[in-house]
Amino acid sequence: MEEGNKIGEDNNIGLWRIILFSDLPFSDQRLTGKIPKLISHCLFPMARYSIWVDSKSQFRRDPLGVLEALLWRSNSSLALSEHGARSSLYDEAKAIVKKHKATPEEVKVQLDQYRQDGIPDEKRFNGKKAPINPTCDMWAGSGRSFSEFVRDHGPSTNLFMCLWFNEVVRFTSRDQLSFPYVLRRLRPPGVHLFPVCARKDLVNSFGHRRKVKPLVLVATSNSAGA
Repeated sequence: MEEGNKIGEDNNIGLWRIILFSDLPFSDQRLTGKIPKLISHCLFPMARYSIWVDSKSQFRRDPLGVLEALLWRSNSSLALSEHGARSSLYDEAKAIVKKHKATPEEVKVQLDQYRQDGIPDEKRFNGKKAPINPTCDMWAGSGRSFSEFVRDHGPSTNLFMCLWFNEVVRFTSRDQLSFPYVLRRLRPPGVHLFPVCARKDLVNSFGHRRKVKPLVLVATSNSAGA
């Protein structure tokens, strides 16, 4: 969909049908956005597959071709892009704080819990070193591993996505931190990591339009009235 297009009276933009939701449970837009991203099977219970593309990217491939290439050929249930820059959960946390995507305090709470639950402090992502592929230029860019992914709506994938969503609500809204934790704990079958070059072929990325301002924690106090 190109910028500037408007929703028609039939709720369509071109061939795309737009579905509007109201009465969403979160006031935080970052959490609201995780509902269609992570638990789309709850919004569309009759759908067999879904493709997520962040708003900063423009999808430019035939959806059926994407399903065939990323899921069906490899007999996978969930396909995500490999990370293009960082291979450690803890390095990712440092980058999130540096980019003001979350406060240091809330990230520390999450990482302390993950360390206690056995997530190792090592240069690993999904249990292995991030691959270096000169052809695909794996280390170039910021490596937004979860800005685009493809999934089926089978029971095991739905369970994984629900647990991932629970972690996002439980701690920070940065799903990059909770994904490797849930993956390690649940160990779901059929997870396929495709190279960064495939992600670049899948979408046109425009980046964020506005610079993120530093986040601060607002202290609140409960006072009892007489």
